[in-house]
Amino acid sequence: MIIKGKSVIGLNVVTIDNGSVVETVDDIAYDPTNHRIVALLVDSGGMFSSAKAIHMDDVRNIGEDAVIIPNADAIKSIDDLGDDVRSISNSNKHLVKTNVLTVDGKELGRVTDIYF
Repeated sequence: MIIKGKSVIGLNVVTIDNGSVVETVDDIAYDPTNHRIVALLVDSGGMFSSAKAIHMDDVRNIGEDAVIIPNADAIKSIDDLGDDVRSISNSNKHLVKTNVLTVDGKELGRVTDIYF
């Protein structure tokens, strides 16, 4: 199944264990080095709290209406998800914030969507 990235942003995150809506997807963390989605960002954090995300290994399914995770414990602080997710989140390498450059450094535009 091919999923359009922008269609995931804004989806409710629902747990399998009790069917509750626990978050909403804010953005997608994309690893340009390995060409893969590594996490779904659900809370960008603030001055007194860390950003939160769901590692793609914890996502059970992505449907038209919701992202399904096993339980609320799958939502973790960026600091707990490992260096790859933390570095992507901290550097703002998100779905619609990534510039597209030529090898010579000329800016061609920005990513507006991604299919995965």
